[in-house]
Amino acid sequence: MSVRKVANNTEVINKILKFCSGKERSLSEISEYLSMNKNTLRSSYLYPMVREKQLKRTAKAPNKNTNRYYI
Repeated sequence: MSVRKVANNTEVINKILKFCSGKERSLSEISEYLSMNKNTLRSSYLYPMVREKQLKRTAKAPNKNTNRYYI
């Protein structure tokens, strides 16, 4: 039986900020980088980070396929 270590919110947020620093990243790229489910990532991290102005997105519509996230 393997035990998977779950990163706390601050660690995940810091990883997202670092990964999106200097380059626009898609949901798929961020999800793959963090090995996280896209829906969880979007609802638990990306949407709140955009609301708190930690991240910006290229499209105004939050669920647009072409959306990319950046600092």
